[in-house]
Amino acid sequence: MRQTFRLDSPGTLHHVISRAVDGRMVFSPWEHANDFIQRLGKLVLEGTMKVHAWTLMGNHFHLLAEPCTEGLSVNMQRLLTGFAARYNLREERQGHVFQGRFTSILVETGDYLLELIRYIHLNPLRAGIVRSLDELSEYPYSGHLKVVRSDTDAWDWYDAELIRSLFSDDESNGWKSSYLKFLKKEPMHTDIELEKGTFILGSNGVQAAVKMSWNCSPSAMRILGSRQYAGQIYENLRSIRGLRCRDRMEEHSLMDAFLKTAADVGQIPRKSMKQSKGSRRVSKTRAALVRVLTDELGLSNTDVSGYLRVTPSAITAIMRRDPSPEELILINAIKRSNKYRK
Repeated sequence: MRQTFRLDSPGTLHHVISRAVDGRMVFSPWEHANDFIQRLGKLVLEGTMKVHAWTLMGNHFHLLAEPCTEGLSVNMQRLLTGFAARYNLREERQGHVFQGRFTSILVETGDYLLELIRYIHLNPLRAGIVRSLDELSEYPYSGHLKVVRSDTDAWDWYDAELIRSLFSDDESNGWKSSYLKFLKKEPMHTDIELEKGTFILGSNGVQAAVKMSWNCSPSAMRILGSRQYAGQIYENLRSIRGLRCRDRMEEHSLMDAFLKTAADVGQIPRKSMKQSKGSRRVSKTRAALVRVLTDELGLSNTDVSGYLRVTPSAITAIMRRDPSPEELILINAIKRSNKYRK
C-alpha cells in the first residue's frame, strides 16, 4: 500500500476533547482523575505520545497532544478504554463512559497554537473552578501547575518543553513571565473556534466550521488554523489519500485487500463481512474493518456503507461509540498485518 498522509501522523499537533456521557462527573471523586492522569503519563513515558498542554474539567478533558511512535487514535483508544474499564469497576456500573469517539482538531503552529495553549490551561479559571491565576497555579489537574512551579514533584511525566520554546525569545523577563503575561492578554480567537476548529475538510472541500452543523461527526477532519493551512492539508489528503477525485478501481482493490485481511484476522468467512446478519465475532470484525477503512483510506460513511452493504447510519453508529477491547485487538492486528500491502 502507498505511504499515506495521516491527520494523526507523528509530529502533528491536536486539540483533543472528550466529554462524559450525560454530563457525568467522571473525574470526581478525584481518584478517578488521578487514574486518568497516570494512564496519560504512561503513554508519554513509553514515548508513544507527547502532551504539551492539558486540563481535566470534571466531566471532560482537553489535551494538546502530539503522536510519536503510534497514531493519535491508537493512543486515545488505549487511554480511554483503560480508564473506562477501571471507572466502571469502581463505580459498579456498565456502559460507555465518554460520548463516543473523541474530537480531534489538527492545529496550525503560530498564533493558533499559542491561543490554544492559553485556552486549555485557563479552562478551570473560566469555569469558576479556581478564582484567579494564583489559584490556578495550585490546581493539580492541569499542565499549568507544572509550567509555573517546576519545583513540584506532581506529574513528573509532563515536560513543558514546547511552551518553554515558544516563550524563550523574551530574554529580559524569562519564559515563565512571558507565558504568564500572555495568559492575561485578550484572546484573538473565540472559544468556539478553539473548541470546534476554524475549518472542516470533506468531500466538498474546505468549509468554514461555523457554517456547518455542530452535530457533524466527531471523526470529521477539523482544522484549527488559517484557510491557507487548511487548503494545504486538504490538497495533501486529496492527492495522497484521495479525498476527492479518487481512482475508484484502485480504491476498491484496496478495500478488498483490507477486507481479506480483516476476515483472516477475525477467522471468519470473507463473504460474511458483507452480510447484514452474522455472529458476534462477525459484527466485531466488521466494526474493526470500518474503523480501519476510515483511518487508513479516509473513506466517508457513504463509501464504507456502500462497500459493506450496510446502512450509513450503521457506520455512523460504529464511529460514534467507543471501540470494545475485542475490536481494539482486531484493529491493531489488521494494521500490523502486511497482507494488504502487497
